[in-house]
Amino acid sequence: MFVHADHCGGYQEPRQYLAGYRDWATMIFRPYHHGGRIAYPAITMVEGPQAEQAIEEIFADPTIEMIHSRNVYAGCFMFAIHR
Repeated sequence: MFVHADHCGGYQEPRQYLAGYRDWATMIFRPYHHGGRIAYPAITMVEGPQAEQAIEEIFADPTIEMIHSRNVYAGCFMFAIHR
């Protein structure tokens, strides 16, 4: 868990992702609908090099608001991707 003392605005440019994530092992992308409901049918397991394609495919559904990236082994939250 990371805690920032001040507001952290995150990345401002589309498709600007966390450095090095493309080299990570398998991730789980857990999408959420507007209102915070998990989009169970769209949950995707992906290798780092295929992550951006998976993100595009998940966001092709206009009802998806956000995607959580999670560690496939421990299930730990790694980062969020917002539409």
